[in-house]
Amino acid sequence: MIPDTIPSFPLPATPFDGRSRTVEPASVFEWYRLGWSIFAAHPGHWLLTTLAVLVGYLLLASLPVIGWPARHLLTPLLVAGLLLGCRNVTTERVRGAGDLLPNLLSIPRNLDPWPWVVFGGLYLLGATVIRHLVELVVGWGGASANLPASLADLAPWLGGALLTGVLELMLSLPLLMALWFAPALVVFGRLRPMAALNASFHACVKNIAALLIYGVILLTLGVLAVLPAGFGLLVLVPVLAGSVYAAYRDIFLAT
Repeated sequence: MIPDTIPSFPLPATPFDGRSRTVEPASVFEWYRLGWSIFAAHPGHWLLTTLAVLVGYLLLASLPVIGWPARHLLTPLLVAGLLLGCRNVTTERVRGAGDLLPNLLSIPRNLDPWPWVVFGGLYLLGATVIRHLVELVVGWGGASANLPASLADLAPWLGGALLTGVLELMLSLPLLMALWFAPALVVFGRLRPMAALNASFHACVKNIAALLIYGVILLTLGVLAVLPAGFGLLVLVPVLAGSVYAAYRDIFLAT
């Protein structure tokens, strides 16, 4: 018997559900290599884009009261813009010096603003809670205190700063794992905010060994980037964005 409804061909693709896979820890080096390749394809364009982003962050930091929360609220949106720039470079959509920066400005018009409200609010809330928890444990010493006035006070200050940094990193890990791939999952995978956060967290758990190696390399590169008056960040930021885009394409079975 012939069915009443015959499917048309080609059949529609199965919607992306955020499914991820486990990759080899050594894949990290390929992510960074691809991140460098994305930067090297259009270095001038990336430098201009990154300079605009960093200047924007500095301007926000100079604003009293609202500067700190504004930076956290906008960070997921800026990450999504950089990832769109990476996608455009890999698909050869970048032709002029102004082709990268507009990605940062077009997201609110082209995409539902709700995910960025959720991600930015979650990032701000989590960072605020973590900040207060660390202050309760460490107090106002360490990294939250002024620079020591004498060499005799340097060792206690460094110890407090190290303790503060370790505590903040440990407490921030679950939040960072949920947010790491979430912008990419919304922009490219078209997932809803909570589904994207859940998929990102589980992907990070499945690939914790690779991400630990990734983090160690990132910390090393970060120290080197800030040594020459912070100018290394102009290169590190786009390379990092490219590596996150490469990791997303590697871990998630998505376009």
